[in-house]
Amino acid sequence: MPLYSTCTNQFHPVARTAGTKLGRNVGYTIQRVTFGGHRSPTGTSFEESVRRGQEFVRDAIASKTPCFTWQGEQKEYYVINGYDDSGFYISGPGTSDTSVPWSRLGDSESGWVEAFSLTSCEPTSDRQTVKDALEFAIAISQNPNEWVLPDCKTGLEAYDVWTESLETKKAFWFGNSFNAVAWAECRRRAVGFLTEAKARLKDVPPETFDEAIGHYVIVSENMNKVAEAFPFGCADPNPKHIEDGARVAGAVSALRDAQKAERDGLKALERIVEFL
Repeated sequence: MPLYSTCTNQFHPVARTAGTKLGRNVGYTIQRVTFGGHRSPTGTSFEESVRRGQEFVRDAIASKTPCFTWQGEQKEYYVINGYDDSGFYISGPGTSDTSVPWSRLGDSESGWVEAFSLTSCEPTSDRQTVKDALEFAIAISQNPNEWVLPDCKTGLEAYDVWTESLETKKAFWFGNSFNAVAWAECRRRAVGFLTEAKARLKDVPPETFDEAIGHYVIVSENMNKVAEAFPFGCADPNPKHIEDGARVAGAVSALRDAQKAERDGLKALERIVEFL
């Protein structure tokens, strides 16, 4: 459950760790393929990279294998639900029911096409899954060098960076709204994860989970306020939101309340791990 901005043209090291090690715990593995890029030693054209990415997507869907991709124009990872002659269909922030042209598979600025598929594997025990997930969440909150990109912060420090960037008008409207919707979802998922873990691990005192759930409910509610203040709409974004003093003040207040609750939430997560 880290907190910082998106990084283009690479499967982020945090997502890579979560998607490989933690993904196997719950029964899936990720296959990643990349094509082209302006720095590609093979000099593959973007058109050729799109064609190869298209083949990968078609083969995955034909075999009923879930797949997703980096959609460079919208700068986000999206689940691919299907395709037709005109393009492919995606789900995620700012999407619609219309297909996306195949020419937009990837990032035309860098010439990079990146796609992923998920296959099933044998999961580990519920106890190990929860323990590994919470240990990872605690570790990533402490700004480890192997996972955190330069000039980025995670965990409680990220809240300070975020509020400072809003108050000093340094925040970029796109990254601000992107982070808001992404991490509001992460915190909602945290509540759901902890609630399910409580139900599955009957030998763990329920109050151990209840404390953490209570804190992350507060974090989630406040992150939702930030996301509502700066709506993320890829089709028609509104950069003026970042200049609205009332929105900024409300978001800063919500971020500070979320930070306070998350500080207590991380301590509660540590207590769960100690018990496990």
